[in-house]
Amino acid sequence: MNKALLVIDTQDSFYHTPYWSERDLADFQHNLTQLIAAFQCNQHKVVKVLHSRDDMPDSPFNSASGLVKPMAFLDT
Repeated sequence: MNKALLVIDTQDSFYHTPYWSERDLADFQHNLTQLIAAFQCNQHKVVKVLHSRDDMPDSPFNSASGLVKPMAFLDT
């Protein structure tokens, strides 16, 4: 059976929203990196999916903002 891990919307855009909180970020980063490492160790694919809102020019999710990219801890 083929397996893949989908990592959806873990992007820099969220750092620039009024509802962003660092409260659980360390635990989230740890858990997600462990999950990614387990998938990679077993030669399963990891697919990162980002969304953008190009219909909203002032949105941090607009691709022109430069923020529609994976969070830095996902560059591993």
